[in-house]
Amino acid sequence: MREFGIFFACSLALTSCSVRSYSAYVKTGTKVDVVNYDINSCNAEANKLFPVAIFTQSHLSGGYRNASSYSDRNYPEYWGLGTGISVTDVNSAMREEHRKHCMNRLGYTLYSFQICTKEQTAGRSFTLLVSSQNPSPNICALKQDGDSSALIDLTNPL
Repeated sequence: MREFGIFFACSLALTSCSVRSYSAYVKTGTKVDVVNYDINSCNAEANKLFPVAIFTQSHLSGGYRNASSYSDRNYPEYWGLGTGISVTDVNSAMREEHRKHCMNRLGYTLYSFQICTKEQTAGRSFTLLVSSQNPSPNICALKQDGDSSALIDLTNPL
């Protein structure tokens, strides 16, 4: 039996503030502990090559407020100035890209699993998967307490 190691990847696809999919790295014949080791190795390599580099920038902001364009007409028209600060990690995108390339170099593929619907689970219980025969439509991610998810095989209820 071929096993796929499944590891929760940092990226989750968000749509309308609700999670629609669960991303995990998959590699034929790899167990979860090996996947975890490889992802941590790739993270360490990416962090070493592209360390956090925070740049701050202050900027002026302001504008003209016309009282007639607002529903509350109790405020007069005015011109106002303010300041803002933006903070950017200029190496963030390069770190993430290196992590992806590193995992690809090790033979992993990032796979997106759909979140299980209530209709699919229909009140039944399932064993959580730690490895998978093959990513397929019968495997979905079950939302857990908090922000976590776990994979289940819908063809194998308890």
